[in-house]
Amino acid sequence: MFKFIKRFFEREAEEYAKEFGFDAPIEQELEPGVISINEDESGIVTDEGILQINGCSYIEGLDDYEWYFAIRKENLQTLWAELKEPSDADSIDGEEFMLWMKREKKRVSDFQDVCVAKEIPHAFQNFM
Repeated sequence: MFKFIKRFFEREAEEYAKEFGFDAPIEQELEPGVISINEDESGIVTDEGILQINGCSYIEGLDDYEWYFAIRKENLQTLWAELKEPSDADSIDGEEFMLWMKREKKRVSDFQDVCVAKEIPHAFQNFM
């Protein structure tokens, strides 16, 4: 295990993860209900129907940056009306929205400004 940790910090983790048998997809390592959207963001829909997305960026040489985005089910429909293409479904639930984000390679930064500009109620916080 020490060998793996040492190589991980030497930025060779992906190559050696397979060698040591740590090649399970990220989705299998997440808690039930959590969806990996992209390499920096994951999300969940609460029992109350609130979509919550957490993200982080740890780029060498820059300050660490984390963010949190949440939107209620009814407000997600308003956001979806602003984002969807004419061929997309008229409504969407939180899980479908995260899968759409994954498929279309979207990030919170792609639509958080839309929420602000269109005054769609949501929560957004960032931490540095």
